[in-house]
Amino acid sequence: MRKITIDDIVVCVATHSRVNYLEAMLHSLFQQAVRPRHIYVLDNDSDDDTPEMVAKYAAEGVIYQQTTGFLGNLKKAQEIARVAVHSLYIVILHDDDIVHPLYLKHVINALNAYENVTQVLTRYTTFRQSIPAAQPLCDRHYVFPRQCDFATHLFVCEHVAYATAVYRRADFVRHDVDFCAFGKYNDWPIMLVQASFGKTVLLDDPII
Repeated sequence: MRKITIDDIVVCVATHSRVNYLEAMLHSLFQQAVRPRHIYVLDNDSDDDTPEMVAKYAAEGVIYQQTTGFLGNLKKAQEIARVAVHSLYIVILHDDDIVHPLYLKHVINALNAYENVTQVLTRYTTFRQSIPAAQPLCDRHYVFPRQCDFATHLFVCEHVAYATAVYRRADFVRHDVDFCAFGKYNDWPIMLVQASFGKTVLLDDPII
């Protein structure tokens, strides 16, 4: 099995009128130990200075994409994924979060540790100022082979960060999310549908 690298992952950030939060997220991506070549900002009808702020980082590989309407960012992410035929995975981050400098490195390690991984998910935590990067990270994973295994964990334990989900591109582009079946609760329906296509890997350390 070929080793997954950062070039196999399309990185997107979904946003709507949160320019200050978005800029913090972008900086956390610039600080990644394995840094993506390009970052797509999916902007769903922002009414602030998001386009101008994103334009400042064009030299850093940040690409602005305008979206509109309900689920506009999700649809645009699927459109990007369909075109990115040489990539294997896509991540859709949210504008009001930041990620640990080792986030993408740990994701890649998890992808290379198991076969038939359809998604890699993380936990989450809150903090007042900056990520406690000096704290040692735990590299433990939970693996859910079936959709029902993951669904049980999700609905009972709940502590899963949908805002850092990494999806296998081939699966992500071929399914429609049934919000009537699962309910529109954050991005849970997307994760639940994705879990039907292969293994779900959950990174245990909430700092990641």
